[in-house]
Amino acid sequence: MGLSGADYKKYRAILQAKRKITDNLKSMMEETVDREVGEWGEAEVKQFRQIQKRLTDEEMEKVVQGYMSGRTVHQLTEEFGCHRQTISSILKQHGVKTDNRIAQKKLNADEIIAMYADMYSSTEIGEKFGVHPQAVLRCLRNHGVKIRSRGNRAHSERE
Repeated sequence: MGLSGADYKKYRAILQAKRKITDNLKSMMEETVDREVGEWGEAEVKQFRQIQKRLTDEEMEKVVQGYMSGRTVHQLTEEFGCHRQTISSILKQHGVKTDNRIAQKKLNADEIIAMYADMYSSTEIGEKFGVHPQAVLRCLRNHGVKIRSRGNRAHSERE
C-alpha cells in the first residue's frame, strides 16, 4: 500500500519542516557544547549550565558607585541580574574593599551594650535591629562584653 498523492505531499512537507528545524537547531547549538539535537529534531540537554552575564564597563562603574553609596552586594546582584560573586569580583578588580558583615553595619554598638546590660536577650535585641541573635553576640564580643550563660534568665524579671 502506497501513499496517495495528497498524503505524499503532506508527508514530504512534514519531513522538510522537520529537516529545517533540525538544521536550525544544529546551527544554533554549534557554540554550546551542553546540548544535542535528538532523533526527532528536539533539543536534548546533556548538562545544565548557568549562563554567565557579562557586564559592560559602564555597568561595572555603576556597580562600584552603587556599592560606595551604601547599597549591598545582594541589592546590586538583583539590580544587574548576575551572581553575587560577579559583583564581588568587580568590586575587587576596582580596588574596593568589601565588608562581609552587613549585619554589623545595622547595629549601634553603644545601644546594644546598654540593652544587654539592661538584661535584654540577644534574641530581643536582634529583633529590634532586624538581625540574627548571633550578630548581636558577635558585636558584643567584639566590644569586650562578657556573654551571659544561657541559663541566666534574669532578663525575664525586667519590667
